[in-house]
Amino acid sequence: PWVLYHNFTISKDNCLSIVSEIEPQMLVELAPPYFLSNLPPSESRDLLNQLREGMADSSAGSESSSVQEFRDPCVLQ
Repeated sequence: PWVLYHNFTISKDNCLSIVSEIEPQMLVELAPPYFLSNLPPSESRDLLNQLREGMADSSAGSESSSVQEFRDPCVLQ
């Protein structure tokens, strides 16, 4: 199982406030590419990079306008 730690406090008594179970595909879709490339060498890193490459290959040439919207820069107002 894969989990995402939302809040980790380092103190006398270490505490995890929220932990959510996730699918590796969710992390690949939501995490910026530099996050995945900066992970330490591990089986998890290899799996995430394989998923990222597979998703990139499957979406090549079939990019819709809704996907393009997410690639536009955000404007803070």
